[in-house]
Amino acid sequence: SLSPKSIEINALTPGIYYVRVSQYQGSTNFTLNLSAIPTTVAANNVSNLNGFDSRFGFGLVNAAAAVAKAEGVATFPDVPDLGGDEWGQDLVKAPEVWAQGLTGDGIVIAVIDSGIDYNHPDLTGNIWSNSGENGVDSQGRNKANNGLDDDGNGFVDDFHGWDFVNNDNDPMDDNNHGTHISGLVAAKNDGVGMTGTAPTAKIMPLKILDRGGLGKTRDEINAINYAVANGANIVNLSLGGLELNNDELNAIRAAEAKGVTVISAAGNDARPQADYPARFAAEVGIAVGSIQRNKQFSDFSNRAGTEVIDYFIAPGGDGGRADSGDIYSTVPLSVPGVPYRYFAGTSMAVAYVSGVVALMLQANPNLTPAQIKRILAETANRSDIIV
Repeated sequence: SLSPKSIEINALTPGIYYVRVSQYQGSTNFTLNLSAIPTTVAANNVSNLNGFDSRFGFGLVNAAAAVAKAEGVATFPDVPDLGGDEWGQDLVKAPEVWAQGLTGDGIVIAVIDSGIDYNHPDLTGNIWSNSGENGVDSQGRNKANNGLDDDGNGFVDDFHGWDFVNNDNDPMDDNNHGTHISGLVAAKNDGVGMTGTAPTAKIMPLKILDRGGLGKTRDEINAINYAVANGANIVNLSLGGLELNNDELNAIRAAEAKGVTVISAAGNDARPQADYPARFAAEVGIAVGSIQRNKQFSDFSNRAGTEVIDYFIAPGGDGGRADSGDIYSTVPLSVPGVPYRYFAGTSMAVAYVSGVVALMLQANPNLTPAQIKRILAETANRSDIIV
C-alpha cells in the first residue's frame, strides 16, 4: 500500500546477497533503500574462540578451571572423586572448588520452574527470603503474612518468591521438576541424600509450571523480571520450546544488561539445534546440553547447531531406566518414600552450570555475564567427549 515498510535481517554470514523486487498488484511509486552493517564482536564474545563443535558446543563445563581463572589463580588440583550418585559433581569438578572453601556463599539463583518444596531437609536454610517482607510491620504483624506489599515491589507477602501460575505467594512444587533442579543447584553438603553444585548458595523459588509441567511464556518473562528486580545473580531456566518470542528475548537481554546470567536448557528431542530460549545464546544467555556418566553426549540432547553460540554440556544422564545412569536429586516430601529420585534431561544439566557460575561469582563477584561465558568457553573440556 502507501505506508512505509521495512525488512530487517540479522546475523547473515559474510557474502553477496541479492534482493528481487516485483510488482504484486496495482502501480505504486516507491524508493528502495538497502544497507548492511557489519556485526561488532565484543572482546569477550565466544565467536572469537576456536574449538566450537556443532554437537556439543564448547564442551563440558570445568568448575575447577573456570573458578580458578575467575579468581586469577592456577587451576585447582584434583581431589578424589565422590563416586556413586554424585558422579555429576565429579564430572564438572565441583569438589575441587569446594576444597578451596568456595561453595556459593552470597549468590542467589532464581529457579524458574514448577516451584520448590522449601521444606525439604536438604534445601531448608538455602531458600532465598525477601528481606523486604521479613520482620514485623508498624502494627507488630509478621511482614511475611500480613497481607501487605511491605517492600512495594508489586507482590504481596512474597517472602519466599512467587507462584505465577496461581498468582500467590506460595511457590510450592506440585510437579517434582523444580525441586529436583533446586537440589542439583544448592542442596546442602550435610552427608544426607546428595549435594548441590553450590551447596551454600540461595535459591529463589519462582513457579511458572503447573502440576502437569506446562507453563506460559508471559509468566516466564514476569518471573525473569522479578528475579532481576529482587536481587538474583543467576536465572536457571530448565525449560524451553520451539517458538521464538521477542518479549522473552528482550527479558533476557534486560537481565544480562543488569549483570544477571541466564542459563537455559537446550532441549530433549535430539534436534540439530537448541530450543528457545537457549537458542538466544547466539546473543544473550547460556545454552546447556547433556552428557552421560561415561562422557558420551546424551542421545536425547538437542545439539549446539552450526551457529556459534554459548553452548556447553553438563551431566544430564542417559535417559534410559531411572537409575544410577541418570541424575539423583531431591523431590518434594509429598512423593511417597525417600524424597530423592533419578531424572534425566538437559534440565538437570542446566542446574550444574548454574551452580558452577555461582561458584565463579563467589570467587569474583565483579564478573559480567560476558566474562563468565568467555571463561566457561576457555576452560571447558572437549578433548574426551564421546559422540
